[in-house]
Amino acid sequence: MPADTGSNADWEEARRCPKCNQPGEEVAERRLPERHQGKVVTLACASRLCIQFGDRWIVQVKPDGTIPKRKAGTLKSFPDMTDRQIDYAKRDIADAKRIMGIREDQ
Repeated sequence: MPADTGSNADWEEARRCPKCNQPGEEVAERRLPERHQGKVVTLACASRLCIQFGDRWIVQVKPDGTIPKRKAGTLKSFPDMTDRQIDYAKRDIADAKRIMGIREDQ
């Protein structure tokens, strides 16, 4: 747990992977500007058995050590790509590989 967090139970809950619920590994910490105060801790899933192994999430820690509850509706969703968009993306990837000198089968 970061040194200046207050509630051990809140921290233990917040540091768990959203997918597998195993404790994550702290990989970075950044202090917020003085007007916001507190810090943001970046965690990564450390369970090799998890589908999100290595994926990261952030936890905000307020100056008093509390962790704000996640607000509903903050998950991002993206529309499905059309076949035409997929074709464009494949072409762009092939062009980039050609420019970098990477064979198509790599």
